[in-house]
Amino acid sequence: MNQYGNKFGFHSPKQTETTFNILTKIFPNLNWEDGSWHNDTCDSIYLELEDDYVIHIYVPNSDVTDLGNEEFNTYSLMVNDEDYADETYPTIESVIDVLKIILKKYLISTITNRIKDTHNEQDIADLQTFSLEELQEIQNDLIDA
Repeated sequence: MNQYGNKFGFHSPKQTETTFNILTKIFPNLNWEDGSWHNDTCDSIYLELEDDYVIHIYVPNSDVTDLGNEEFNTYSLMVNDEDYADETYPTIESVIDVLKIILKKYLISTITNRIKDTHNEQDIADLQTFSLEELQEIQNDLIDA
């Protein structure tokens, strides 16, 4: 239970729980958190990574969009407090597609920073060919080393 007496969220607890469960199933090694707050317009789920890299997912709070009543029927993303491509996403699947791109770029960047002094340019360029899962394994191996 959160501070509002709900398992998840405040504005749309069922939608937030469903979204949270999908995220933890698709990205099981990441520490997603419910960031919902009663003063916010809608519920949110966030992921905080190294170097203060934070991804927020804002969950729909309505079946319709009515800006005057602060109702939204789409997801929104923020990365490090910046709207991601100023877009909204109609489904959690569309959010996951974008998250995979964001997380892959993030992992390539952090891995590159860790290996740039010990690996050649081709090794670093080859990181682009790895899957998200492979990059997560490399990142974990680097952390454990």
